Amino acid sequence: HDLGRGVNEDDLQRLLAEGSESALDIASLAAAAGQAGAAVEALARIDALSGVSALRALQRRMLQLNEARALVDAGAGAADAVAKLRPPVFWKERDAVVAHTRVWSAKKLAAALDVLWAAELRAKTAGAPQDLIAADAFRAVAKLAGSGWELYGAQRRWAMLC
Repeated sequence: HDLGRGVNEDDLQRLLAEGSESALDIASLAAAAGQAGAAVEALARIDALSGVSALRALQRRMLQLNEARALVDAGAGAADAVAKLRPPVFWKERDAVVAHTRVWSAKKLAAALDVLWAAELRAKTAGAPQDLIAADAFRAVAKLAGSGWELYGAQRRWAMLC
């Protein structure tokens, strides 16, 4: 290694995160947890990332939570709902996804998906700054995760943010 010092625990944690979890997974988990700064920082660490790819990764996460939320709304516990998801949730992400399932209501998930779909349409416009659009969408979804936003009209608010 070229660190000029010994390897410490933080170095190992960083290597493990880079090796076993994709930065997109980290970014989407952070956004779902309401951690806008961490989500955008994780996106910024990815070289040559298409904004549309980032948006689709977060869409997949929100759809996963939507499926789990539907099971919870039908009477399942959050942990049981996450255990029933297919494809199965990666074991390192399971606790976070269970926690997110408890926090995200069906209404908030619908608003988040509206934001993401609108962002994808904007990102597909010729010459659009995809990375900026994706970062703004990740921030908006993170805000929804812990927000007191009135969800009616969330897409209209998203349009005003852009």
